[in-house]
Amino acid sequence: SEYEVVLASDGPTGLEKAAAFEPELIVSDHMLPGFNGITLCQRIRESEQGTRPRIIILTARSEDEVKLEALRAGADDFITKPFSTLELKTRLANLLANSRMEREIAEQNQVLQTTIVKLRQTESQLVQAAQLSSLGSLAAGIMHEINNPVNFLLSAVHCLQQDLQDADEDVRDTASDIKNGLERIRDIIADLRLFARGGTTTTRQL
Repeated sequence: SEYEVVLASDGPTGLEKAAAFEPELIVSDHMLPGFNGITLCQRIRESEQGTRPRIIILTARSEDEVKLEALRAGADDFITKPFSTLELKTRLANLLANSRMEREIAEQNQVLQTTIVKLRQTESQLVQAAQLSSLGSLAAGIMHEINNPVNFLLSAVHCLQQDLQDADEDVRDTASDIKNGLERIRDIIADLRLFARGGTTTTRQL
């Protein structure tokens, strides 16, 4: 099977299983026993502890108000019945790709923020260093250790963007955000290199 599936027969059971299994994606019918899919979506959003599953609502009603209600409840997408298997698979794939990309961005941003903090601390220590030669040597080591993986990641993101030409706009925007974050780190490294050589740095907004 392409996906590992957990089934629920009604709204309350769906809420319990969402809490127990923390799925990446939830597909819910609008009309459910117990309470409907929109209420299920609201309660899942209210009970989130950090993980945020993607939620698709399936509905036979095409009124705009139903769609707006689903979006206000926190649904990421909705599909009007009848729908094709290909449409459903495409929506699932796009939402899962977007979810995984956001998770990778969050992890990468944490690494980048930690790196930025360390760079600022190191820069402050370097400014106060008594010997410029020691300052330059330390800065060069930091730049070398950071610059190589940053360049590797930039190359990987560039290749990823080529593969995402036909992907969902949110997925392409996410890839662009990763690239922008990496370029900011690369600019900081360039400033440190200039500073170590005795030049002046340009203050950048982080």
